[in-house]
Order: sequence, then structure tokens, then C-alpha cells
Amino acid sequence: MRCQRCGKPISPLRQLTDREFCSQEHRRRGPLASASALREPDYDITGVYLESEARREQRSAAVSGAMLGVILLIGGGLLLAARYWMPESAEPVAGRQLVSPVEDLGSRTPVAVNKFAEWVERRLPGESPVRVKWSVKSGLAEWTDSLGGKAWDTAGGSVSPGALRLWRPTLDRVNYDLSFTGVIRKKALGFAYRATDQSYYATKLKITRPGVISGASIARLVVSGGKVIEEAELPLPVLLSAGHAYKIHVTAAGDTFATYIDGYMVDEWRDERLKKGGVGFFSDDGEAASVADVEFRERKGLLSRIFATFFYLPSGLAL
Repeated sequence: MRCQRCGKPISPLRQLTDREFCSQEHRRRGPLASASALREPDYDITGVYLESEARREQRSAAVSGAMLGVILLIGGGLLLAARYWMPESAEPVAGRQLVSPVEDLGSRTPVAVNKFAEWVERRLPGESPVRVKWSVKSGLAEWTDSLGGKAWDTAGGSVSPGALRLWRPTLDRVNYDLSFTGVIRKKALGFAYRATDQSYYATKLKITRPGVISGASIARLVVSGGKVIEEAELPLPVLLSAGHAYKIHVTAAGDTFATYIDGYMVDEWRDERLKKGGVGFFSDDGEAASVADVEFRERKGLLSRIFATFFYLPSGLAL
């Protein structure tokens, strides 16, 4: 409210008794403005103050700018808090000591689950990160059909993979953690990630000389169109035994991929070719392995969720 005499804002207290004039003196004088004020575009011919459209837009823009600044400041504070207090969630894995000749092996372990970060993630707008578990009791309905080759065996409390099959809930995902219990029955255990159709990254844990340091190796494969286009194999500085159950943890974050065995990092590498895709398991001819208690945890960027909170982005839009 503005005074019809001078055009100044009427105080909130004054508005309780008079919403037209800012003082009793101006009410006594009436709405006629001074000659100089009459020349201002904000007054009509009767001397009543009328705020111009330009001034209203200017004031609205100033208020909107201030609100945007506050929102960005709050968003920046939340991002900073997320960086230091809400690390990416990853399932903690068992801490059994591996036999290794390499100094400080396992000093880099998967980040422990942050319960507060998960609580925030569940309540922010936007698409929630995928969290799924699978056991042999669930059957194979959640898995894609294999493209020929060796069939999967689901006897007992674990599954023995054959030809590659992908876990449907994980398809088209970008950053995530895969955890499972794996047993090498014969020669090697293979798992795939960032997998779409016949293009994927894969890792094999191999046993060439059981019970001997460096008698195990890890192979990284890049597969395109169903054909291996690149492969690298490195010795593992740990003892692996056939028939023993190991807790395997795999992380895919951007162009970086890491493998952990019983909580200790044994391999890390980078590649930029495949941007997204699901996870799966496979065994080639002459190999046999089993997997159980498979768990997938998507890493969903908090930036997109925070922006969705303030700007109501569609749930499918990620930053």
C-alpha cells in the first residue's frame, strides 16, 4: 500500500487503521499531489499515486533475483555438505585378511553405507536410485535370455552361470556397485558390467596354479558386437582357492572401474567407450563358477535430486 498523497509506502502499523494515507496530515490534505509530483508518470491527473508497470516489473525482477540467489546459495551449501558428509553409498564387505606379498594391499576399501545419505535420497524428488537384491530362490525371470551357449544351472543355493545373461533391473544404468558371493569351481569366474546387448566390459578372476602366490590372475575384457576387441590380464597378488566363497565387489563410476575381493581392492582401470549398461554373469567353455546373494546399488548423483527439489525437474531428467 502507498500513500495517495506522497506515494510512499504505508507502514504496516498504519495500515491497521488507514490504508490510503501514510499520516493523518496527508489524509487531511487529501490525495492532491504537488505540482512537481503531478509531472511524474507514477501519478494520474487527480494526483493519486499509481505505480507504473515498469517499476512493478523492476521490483518483481529484483525480488526474483534475490530469491534465485538464496536458492543457489542453499543448493551450493547442500552440495558441499553432500561432498563431505554424504559419500556415495556402497555396501560394506567382509574384512577377511587376504594373503598378499604387496605392501598396503587393501588400504582402499569400498565406501561404507551412509544411512543419512540414503534417507535423504529416498525423500528427495526425482528418480530414486535402483536398489535390488537377487538370490537363486528368486529364479531367473529377472534375467535376460542367453544368446545360445551353455545353460545356467540353478541347483542348490547358488547359480552356475553359462552363456552371458544380464539382470534386467540394472539395464541402462550408469554408475553403480555390484556385490555378490562368488566361487570359482573350475578355472575362472566371469562377470560383466556396462553391458548392453553384445557390448560390455567384463572381468574374469582366474586360477591357474591353486594355492600359489601369483597363481591367480585378473583379466579385463572389452567386448563389442559379441567379440573381444581388447583384453589385458594381470597377476593377482593374492591367494585364491578353488571352491572357496569370496565376497566380490565391483564399482563403476564414470570411466573408472574397480574390483574388490573380501573388502580389498585388487584391480582398478579406466575406459571411456561404454557409457551405460547393466550387469551379468557368464562362464566360457571349460570354466565353472557359482554366484549367490547378488546385490545392485545404483549411485545416483545428488546434484540432480537437489535441483529437482528446488526447480521441480521431471523425474527422468538427470544432471
